[in-house]
Amino acid sequence: MQNDILVYIPSESKAAPRLSMRRLLGVPLFLRGILTLEDAGYERITLVVPISERRQVLKAWKHHTRNKKLKPHFIWTPGNQRIDTKILADVVRHSTKKVTILNANLLISTDVLDPWKKIELKKGMHLKAVIDRGLPPLLQVNKGDLESLEKTVSERPVKMEALLVNLLNNTINHRASRNWKKPVFLVTRFTKRKAATHYLTEKIRRSTPTWIARYINKSISLPISVMLARMRVRPNTITIVNMLIGMGAGVGAAGRTYVGLLIGAILFQLASVVDGCDGEVAKLTHRCTKFGQYIDSISDNLALAGFFTGLMIHIYRVNNHTPMAFVWGGILLLGLAALFAIMINFLKKNTDSASFVTFDKEYLQKLPKTYPKFILLFIKYGKYVLKKDFFSMLILVLAIFGILPAMFYISITAVWIGVFILTYLNLRPAPAPKPVKKKYQLAKGHGSKR
Repeated sequence: MQNDILVYIPSESKAAPRLSMRRLLGVPLFLRGILTLEDAGYERITLVVPISERRQVLKAWKHHTRNKKLKPHFIWTPGNQRIDTKILADVVRHSTKKVTILNANLLISTDVLDPWKKIELKKGMHLKAVIDRGLPPLLQVNKGDLESLEKTVSERPVKMEALLVNLLNNTINHRASRNWKKPVFLVTRFTKRKAATHYLTEKIRRSTPTWIARYINKSISLPISVMLARMRVRPNTITIVNMLIGMGAGVGAAGRTYVGLLIGAILFQLASVVDGCDGEVAKLTHRCTKFGQYIDSISDNLALAGFFTGLMIHIYRVNNHTPMAFVWGGILLLGLAALFAIMINFLKKNTDSASFVTFDKEYLQKLPKTYPKFILLFIKYGKYVLKKDFFSMLILVLAIFGILPAMFYISITAVWIGVFILTYLNLRPAPAPKPVKKKYQLAKGHGSKR
């Protein structure tokens, strides 16, 4: 079995392997980079590990990769942690023509790894993402470059770091950058765990598209998520708690008084914040599952439907028990059900995801410009208004000023416009996409073309 990824436990000092075994937000440090590789689509991995850490590595591997598709090949180095001809031959034998070498203590994101798959290397050339203290914690080499190191280790076995520096110095053409455009973070001592945690949380915050979620909701939810991750709370447990908060928001909104309606709005805003925690904990601890996506979507829908049901009851009670409140409420809930059905149908047919975020990324953001402009404009700007973070904040503001019932009728209009537009898009066949040119290619003596 040949692998295109080689991950090594650092051995530059006696404390380095033990650092790799330390937990960062509930996950051993050496596994974080490996699980990120799995998220990027890599499945076959060669792992070079000191024999002294064998027991801990196998135990952590069994616990944290239970439902993963990873197929590892372990290479155990002797007590002195040096690479000899036998170990190097094993590495070469299990390597593809192009192999990426990764320091296990390097924190990295999928947006760094994705372009690496598309870079074409020619003989005698490799690409490095970063150089840290003279060492390359991330680089990509040809199999022939690894084979050329046989003479080096035959004279005297060396540690992996020295082997990579030798490879760096002897390769004719290479690129090295201290300031990589897509950041990575190398953990060199455990006192850096606070900075490492900040790197992981910032990566989540920066990927959040809307302003309210990025700068308001995430400012509250991320510190909570870090605490919950350290306590090893499961993401699904957080989702269930959030579901109860959402149902409580509906009960509060059903109250007849201003205070009851305000309590419901505050709980709905709280549910919006806590709604981010389950996904954040899942990302921080690498426990994202399809079942988790399902119950997260169900939780969101129940919270929204529950709040609007409570608002419908509030309008019924304050307007002398008029039955028209239930008529309009039924129209709104029917529209929401239609919207969810359209999105679920798309996800089921075209993706393996159960998250409505995927519907936005894989469908709405990829609509061709041949569609009518008013539809494209409505989707481009209207979807931000309908996102839970903006919507819940708007509900809270309207509740504070005592005009929240007006939101009930505005929502009916917005939801049914959305239903008609998505129905139109589904009935009209989309034009064939244009062929995509290769963006990443490395020619001899030149940098990558973008």
